[in-house]
Amino acid sequence: MTKAFSPDDLLRYLYQETSDKESRRIALKLATDRRLWEEFENLRNTMSELNQQNVAPPAPSVAKILAYSRSFKPDSEGL
Repeated sequence: MTKAFSPDDLLRYLYQETSDKESRRIALKLATDRRLWEEFENLRNTMSELNQQNVAPPAPSVAKILAYSRSFKPDSEGL
């Protein structure tokens, strides 16, 4: 019986989080299953787009967080 691979399996494969054995099984299945290959390509394209995004929090948000954290004094009992 052949294991059906989930989108989670494909993501782990993309991020190289699968074992060698599992990677070989996924690669073999990708070579023979067009639907799985299309799903894999969609995930790979999405991953590529996400990696190209320049994401940073807005400066006012960072300023508010820092101001809030500065309002607390260190707890000498916790040290």
